[in-house]
Amino acid sequence: MKNKRREYTAQFYKKNHIAFAAALLSSLLTSALNLYIAWVLQQMIDAVSGVPGSFALSALLWFVLSVIAAIILLKTASYFSKPCFMEKAMKQYKNYAFCKLTRKSISAFGAENTANYISAFSNDAATIENSYLDAQFNILFSLVMLLGALIMMIAYSPMMTVVACLFFVLPIGASYITGNRIEKAERKISEKNSELTATLKDSLSGFAVIKSFRAETAIFKIFSKNNAEVEQAKCEKRKQVTVVSTLAGAAGVTAQLGTFLVGAWLALSGRGITPGVLILFVDLTAYVITPIRELPEQLASRKAAAALIDKLADSLEDHVRDEGSLVPKQLNCGITLEHMTFGYVNLLMASHGNYSGKICYDGHEVKKISSESLYDIVSMIQQNVFVFNASIRNNITMFREFPTAEVDRAIELSGLSTLIAERGEDYLCGENGSGLSGGEKQRISIARSLLKHASVLLADEATAALDAQTAHQVTDDILSLSGVTRIVVTHTLEQAALRRYDGILVLKDGRIAESGSFDELMEQKGYFYALYTVSQ
Repeated sequence: MKNKRREYTAQFYKKNHIAFAAALLSSLLTSALNLYIAWVLQQMIDAVSGVPGSFALSALLWFVLSVIAAIILLKTASYFSKPCFMEKAMKQYKNYAFCKLTRKSISAFGAENTANYISAFSNDAATIENSYLDAQFNILFSLVMLLGALIMMIAYSPMMTVVACLFFVLPIGASYITGNRIEKAERKISEKNSELTATLKDSLSGFAVIKSFRAETAIFKIFSKNNAEVEQAKCEKRKQVTVVSTLAGAAGVTAQLGTFLVGAWLALSGRGITPGVLILFVDLTAYVITPIRELPEQLASRKAAAALIDKLADSLEDHVRDEGSLVPKQLNCGITLEHMTFGYVNLLMASHGNYSGKICYDGHEVKKISSESLYDIVSMIQQNVFVFNASIRNNITMFREFPTAEVDRAIELSGLSTLIAERGEDYLCGENGSGLSGGEKQRISIARSLLKHASVLLADEATAALDAQTAHQVTDDILSLSGVTRIVVTHTLEQAALRRYDGILVLKDGRIAESGSFDELMEQKGYFYALYTVSQ
């Protein structure tokens, strides 16, 4: 699992090392600056208290000026380095994950819940950015503060250091043990977010169905239940964070007050503890306490965020179709089916693997053909054509670059010339093609197939949702194509169109009952003849 995660976390730092190093150095120096400020404060208090050997006022002034200069310099460095690193890191991580996602085959993607990916690229990505990427700087800052403060404490008074450490050893262990619960809580939040996203997606996609069946109340109950589960999971995480913080906070207060009391006793006993050193110890104790309070939560949150990276990596590795062989893009001999037991036309695009029998393109079994090679050969027009909220041209070209002549040819052959003349290539189609008619969306699908020079065009009930006139026009457009093997699934029994097919396969109860041309089937006066006669 760690090997999988390494592929994804490597994207954070790919060609991003300079910004990362600058941000890291800025964080390190900032923690060192805080320790330096505590030392300057100690020197100032001792000087005011008249402790022998203290620095003069002029020297203290230079110390203060150096602190101001360092703050300006470090904040400027952080302003430029950290945001740049974070921006590029998250951009590369999401790009890499999305690229992995697009490499999945249609069958692999169809077997999964897309809401999981929506959640991974939104909710989970935000958690990873804050709790994994940003946290690494905070963790390093806390560690340097902790170690630096302990070193200074030991240098000034080993006895007081031992006393301070004794005060918070046990609560530290308790906070680290409870910190593991945060990882489980974060994973549960991710799971519940995926469920809520799925419900929201279904509700928006099926809005018309919900309204027409008066199912608003039922859908609201489902949404409300999922929403409550998400917030309950978040509440549970907040409780766990509170427990961890409370334990660490209790340790901090105990250590700070205890250290001050012991230091006061040593100062009053004449054990060489000056007022400045006493205040310095209080400050340094706070610099130890704060990391103790925050580190368990930071480490637990980072571990939980790493689990989200693992979750996405596992999802992207699951249901991946093994790469097969490459085959010529041009279909020469044809498509053969032998002893098939599964009856969906999209099997011809390897959309399902759980079938027996054989499907071959020019003798190559479809299961053994690589996805990329298969998609070069076959293109599909379905009843519901997906159209992006982009221009007509981009929907035809699928956002790729093609010679203008090829695009114009695809537009003309698909029957889109009139639409382009009226609205132009840059017309925005709207969400899922809301600005287009059903026939216009079907023609865009045909144009896509023509532009990629697919050898095989599958039309699965492409005209079922269209009115009679538009259906006739789209069917005519498909039948008028040349140099393309067209396989059309239809329930439309229109004589003019049926006569133009090279052959007709008549299915009954999932089996081929009859086959032949229109005239041959009519002469047989069998099942097809009966269907056609009844439809007229």
